[in-house]
Amino acid sequence: MREIRWTPDIIEKQRGLRPGDRNYSNEWVMIRAYALHLNDQGVRPTYARIREMLDSLGRGYTGQPCQIYEALRRLYMHGKLDRYPNGRRVRVGEVVYRSIRAAAKGEHCRQSAVAERIAKGEPGWSFID
Repeated sequence: MREIRWTPDIIEKQRGLRPGDRNYSNEWVMIRAYALHLNDQGVRPTYARIREMLDSLGRGYTGQPCQIYEALRRLYMHGKLDRYPNGRRVRVGEVVYRSIRAAAKGEHCRQSAVAERIAKGEPGWSFID
């Protein structure tokens, strides 16, 4: 499948194109490119952000979760994207975990203990986003 690089003006260019036009990119190609772009910037590619991008194209894409997942499935499989984009990342010292559950498993404690340490503001324990 064809892949594209994300540029700041790509939405404007794609908005004017129709299927069959040169450089037209379909829904899956746009979802992948946008997700990789967000990931490169250090922003989590959540389904809500991807839906906003699809809405801005003005093509009537629904942005259903199953469609977004199918478009991103290969990126998940190859480790280019985090599989659970809606969890809050946790920083413990220098280590970043993808969720409270992953932090609890990595630090060998309960999930409630991780949440309590973050809530108390213990040094080295914090949410990233």
